[in-house]
Amino acid sequence: NTTTANPSKPQYQYIHPLSQIVLEHLQSRHASWVQKVGLEEGLKLNENGTFVLRFPGDDNDEEGEDCDSNAEQLDGHDSKRGEDCVDESIMTGKNGSIWTMYEPEEKKHYLCVTKGNLVGRYMLQDNKKPAWHSDRRSTPERVQDAVDEMIFKLEEMGDMQT
Repeated sequence: NTTTANPSKPQYQYIHPLSQIVLEHLQSRHASWVQKVGLEEGLKLNENGTFVLRFPGDDNDEEGEDCDSNAEQLDGHDSKRGEDCVDESIMTGKNGSIWTMYEPEEKKHYLCVTKGNLVGRYMLQDNKKPAWHSDRRSTPERVQDAVDEMIFKLEEMGDMQT
């Protein structure tokens, strides 16, 4: 009995619960936006449960140029500049991306975005804080709010022209 991969049979892929909330919210609430900007074909799931959604563009573009010294900070959230940002932009490509990541030293989960001069990240969860810290919103509500704010900021920047 030989074992061959059956392309029609879905394979199990681990998705971290926070990444799952982001992806489900993008699909359920922002599906038309995802399609309008071309993200529906750019999903890559990582083995650690995170994901990368790449904005479409010319595959021949040089990578690693997303981080700009004039990058705009997302209101109320961290901006990523310098070496860490360059490393992530190489991973995500010149055209920009939306992705989730985990910082093991900080024990924090982030939703990150690069697009044009916008470079930022939203903290989704801080594993150093107790579960009952001061935010009254549930984890899914906080994650969904971060997704909504990120999309608003991307549209506000005018980079989403079709």
